[in-house]
This record gives sequence, C-alpha cells and structure tokens, in this order.
Amino acid sequence: MPDIRGARSKREFCEAHGISASTYDHLPKDLRPREIRIGDHRGAKILISDEAAADWRQMMERRTAEIAAASATERKPQAA
Repeated sequence: MPDIRGARSKREFCEAHGISASTYDHLPKDLRPREIRIGDHRGAKILISDEAAADWRQMMERRTAEIAAASATERKPQAA
C-alpha cells in the first residue's frame, strides 16, 4: 500500500535525505525545508510536507551548483 500521508516527521525527513538530526538542527533557518509545527513552540512536533521536501532538494541543488560555479570561477587563471 502506498504511503499517502503527504508529510514526514523531522526524523523521517533526515533519514530519507541521509542527514543527521544534528545536521538538520544546525542548518541556518533559510536552508531548512518549510516546517509544519504542531503544538507549542518548544515541544512542537515538526513535520515536513512532501512538497516542502521537494522544494528543499531543488534549493540545495541550485545552491550546490552556484557554489561550484563560483569556485570554478575563482580557480580560473587570469588571461595576460
């Protein structure tokens, strides 16, 4: 039976993307996926929708490409 929940816990998100919960927690807020928080702020259950996870992967792919391009530009020898 397919999983039709549409959202995953933070733990499930981390497992699916091969990162630790500690790595997730240390990501700057602007590099985290959009979160759904259920409950009070301190003890809230965090869920990440499938759409937010897909958007996050695309954002991280773009960021990786931008960093690689900038790095390649820095390594180019200057023409005389």
